[in-house]
Amino acid sequence: MKKSKFILISLVALIFVVGLLIHWSPKRAIGIYHLFSMEEAPFWLQRLDQRQEVRTRVQSAGGWDVLRSDCSHLWQTNQDSHFFWNRWQTNQPALPPAIAALQPMFVEAYPPGVVDITLYGMGESRHRGIANYGLEVDCGQPMSPDEPRHYPARTYHKIADNIYENY
Repeated sequence: MKKSKFILISLVALIFVVGLLIHWSPKRAIGIYHLFSMEEAPFWLQRLDQRQEVRTRVQSAGGWDVLRSDCSHLWQTNQDSHFFWNRWQTNQPALPPAIAALQPMFVEAYPPGVVDITLYGMGESRHRGIANYGLEVDCGQPMSPDEPRHYPARTYHKIADNIYENY
């Protein structure tokens, strides 16, 4: 009985400490995770770090309004065709500054006025150990939440006007 009680208290204490570290710094939490596991950190833990990094990049590029404006410009100049930009194969045409500041893997613009920016995921490491994370910016008519998105299997959350994170 005493041994099981000790194990339970130790487990609760470990969960509490890890929870504090996650709130304090996702990178430290990922580091602690790697001390106890040889696998990649779980996606939910990676996503905390990804969100923090993306918000930092957006703020350094001028904020959400500047990103929305650059995405609208990209959509308006490419609305007659399907625009696709890939970090590894093309660097032309040059991306607008706010989008380039995000250091995307892929950028796609397609009807009905959507710019999809893939920032993290399988393409980054060529294996499934990195959690998918991206932004979708609605530049045309705002889509209703019930309309199918570009990646229907992903989860979408609104983070600013007409800007959604997806993972």
